[in-house]
Amino acid sequence: MMTLERKRILIIEDDPDVRALTEDILRDRYEILLCEDGKRGIEVALRELPDLVLLDVYMGGITGFEVCRILKGTSETSSIPVIIFTVGAHKHEISRGYASGADDYITKPFEPEDLVDRIERLI
Repeated sequence: MMTLERKRILIIEDDPDVRALTEDILRDRYEILLCEDGKRGIEVALRELPDLVLLDVYMGGITGFEVCRILKGTSETSSIPVIIFTVGAHKHEISRGYASGADDYITKPFEPEDLVDRIERLI
């Protein structure tokens, strides 16, 4: 009997509470990989090639916009869907997210069902 492999989601988020909450929402459906900064997130994405990346924007060091540009500009990761999820709800921030290559943009706080629906549409 074949077992289906669960899709893997990489969560790149510096806030430990948001990381834990997001993992709690998704862990029954997906295999979860966690990173707390953009530099490490890029390394994990290149090594693990997840099915989707959930990406915070405002982190120490490299921003999520830059992480998204790097992932979308690298051949190994360019086809991995990226959902930016952040507190930045201003129109210019949302535009910047899409301009960096994001496939979707969710503002925090978010509804768990909305997050799952958007993930399902992309993977």
